Parts: sequence; C-alpha cells; structure tokens
Amino acid sequence: KLDWSQYINREDKALFLAYMNNTCIGQIRIIKDWNHFCYIENIATKKDYRGSGVGKLLLNKAEEWAKQRKLIGISLEAQDDNLGACRFYLKQGFILGGVDTLKQSYNPTIETTLYWYKLFK
Repeated sequence: KLDWSQYINREDKALFLAYMNNTCIGQIRIIKDWNHFCYIENIATKKDYRGSGVGKLLLNKAEEWAKQRKLIGISLEAQDDNLGACRFYLKQGFILGGVDTLKQSYNPTIETTLYWYKLFK
C-alpha cells in the first residue's frame, strides 16, 4: 500500500525494483539521511529468490546511488530476531554500529534493534 510515486525523480530518495520474467522479486527503498548516510528504509527479496544474489544487486544499486550523491556510507536497522538478514549484512561488508534494547519494547518477540553501517572508503 506504499505510494511509490514519492520516490520517483527525487534527489533525496529512491526506489529500485528487481524483476524476473515480469514479476517483481525484490525492492529497496533508500533516502539521503541527515547524517550523510544512505539510509535503507526497506530491502526485501521474495522468499523463493533469497540467496540468488538479488539482495546483493539491490545493495549495489543503493551504493551506486549513494556515491553519486557523495554520501559517506549506507546504514539500516534490523532486529535481533532476523538472523538471516544480519548474516547477509555482515557478508555484504556492513559492521554493527550500535544496539538499542528499548526501541522494540512494544514487541515481546524482539529484544534488540541493531544498527548496521557500511562506510565507503
């Protein structure tokens, strides 16, 4: 239900979609954040295509977009209950920059929000 039109032809945000045979199999939504990072609002790959390189391609596109805007890196949040995503970010060169044990207090199944960063050299 997201209005994707708000990401079209904008300098401060973008949406990239991955397609296979006219089917959307992945997406990444990014913004130029106040701290000069490209912040990933959301990245997702359809379950059947995870591990096939779609996520890496989407991250590469986000990195290209960020570098064109002279940002210093990429950042995102993940929760400690999503081990697969955390392993993926590590494999893609992200480092853990911090944790928050209160942000998800409303959700009894999540204990910690993890803040991931990939700094450009």
